[in-house]
Amino acid sequence: MTNPDLLLPSDDGLLPGAGSIGAMLRAASGQEPVLIGKPSAILMDYALRDLGLAAEDAWVIGDNLATDIAAGKAAGCGTVLVLTGLTTADNFEAYAEQAGCRPDAVCGDLHELRSYISAFIRR
Repeated sequence: MTNPDLLLPSDDGLLPGAGSIGAMLRAASGQEPVLIGKPSAILMDYALRDLGLAAEDAWVIGDNLATDIAAGKAAGCGTVLVLTGLTTADNFEAYAEQAGCRPDAVCGDLHELRSYISAFIRR
């Protein structure tokens, strides 16, 4: 299974994600799927090795605490949450508790992310 996302945001509201399909297959087969994508570190570690990067030299940017940020944390990378997806300012605390992790930085939107990256690069 690539990721456990039950829901994905779209212009028309939330849609079923890969986790919904995985839950259906788990229920039908009685077998636990192998998770290779977020929040597992398997693909993250592979990408870091392939790029020749140490985890501490890479940042994971995403809009979902339970998958994107949890994957970055599992791989030992820095993390930035952008509040443009499933995780919002209103549900942040509940999702952080549910995910068991917190990002290193939070940006409200992509413009704020761009400013954050620009400021980070100038250091």
